[in-house]
Amino acid sequence: MTDSNASNSVETQKEFIVRLANVVGDGLLCVSIAMGIETGLFQTMIDLKEEHKTTQEIADAGDFKERYVREWLGSQVAAKIVEYDPKDRTYWLPSQRYAVAGTVKASAMIMAVPNLCAAFFDVAKCFKKDGPRGVSYDKYADFDELMAGMNQEFFKDCLIQSFLPSMPKLHQQLQDGIKVLEIGCSQGMSTRIIAQNFPNSQVYGIDITESGIKEAQEKATEAGLGNVHFIVMSATVLPSDWSETFDYVFVHNVLHDLPYPMKSLHEIMRVLKKGGTLSVIDTATYSKLEDNVAKIPTFARKGYVLSMMNSVPTSLNNVDGAGLGAMWGREKAQEMMKAANFDIISISSIPKSTSLHYQCQKM
Repeated sequence: MTDSNASNSVETQKEFIVRLANVVGDGLLCVSIAMGIETGLFQTMIDLKEEHKTTQEIADAGDFKERYVREWLGSQVAAKIVEYDPKDRTYWLPSQRYAVAGTVKASAMIMAVPNLCAAFFDVAKCFKKDGPRGVSYDKYADFDELMAGMNQEFFKDCLIQSFLPSMPKLHQQLQDGIKVLEIGCSQGMSTRIIAQNFPNSQVYGIDITESGIKEAQEKATEAGLGNVHFIVMSATVLPSDWSETFDYVFVHNVLHDLPYPMKSLHEIMRVLKKGGTLSVIDTATYSKLEDNVAKIPTFARKGYVLSMMNSVPTSLNNVDGAGLGAMWGREKAQEMMKAANFDIISISSIPKSTSLHYQCQKM
């Protein structure tokens, strides 16, 4: 088969139809895998520890309806994820395939499909000239949880262990005690991790979603963290009395989603102390389509879809929203940070992530 990026002059119509059919098949399979994660079917099979079970036995083990389980198992056997013995009509999940639902990040990536498609028809209406400007975050019911799952690996394994120590001066300041602000903290996982590991510092997390902030505050209270503060707030207009208050501002894969990113950057500049540090972590993309297709083809294939289904419509849902999108690129990112008068100290890749770290300073 020809490469997926083959030009029309090389790929025949028959080859294209075959490729298209494979794309559709993979998309439908992803829905079935997501169903196995959401319902707990995969976990039920993992708990059965490779024991060969009938559809009824699997249904009983997880308290499911057998007829639905039977159809789901059919798709998983056809995809060679679940094994099947036709002699006794039993099913089992081999241990080497437990990873299908064995990690939070893997599960979150798969769950992105049904989560984003919850707003599919709303986004479709936005394409029309006389259609709505965009889509409200309310249409993505579990989006905060989805983001928490996708970011968990970096937050838990890298944030304290390698990311913050890569900035020695800031790391020492955090230990001594400074004021930290996270923009777009969602459920506050990273905010709480910073507060827990640097008890001398006061850490603030803001987000526009009330559900995310409520979850963040509840978990902070459960953990007994007295140095973390969560507030429902837009980054566009921060409190007037916050001017030159914070020593460090942390923005993780949020800037490209904001409706007014330049206003937010100017506000960050205002509330940051002179000499303070800004960390912007955002997608390791390029501002030109041809660069994304040539240099990061795998991420580009999914990145533009993720952007179309969430980043762009939620930003454009606001009057005069920028609609940057997840594929805005490093060139545009640097242009905007410089326009906000930040000095970009360094740009580096992030371990276990498809993002870049723009370390900036207010001079």
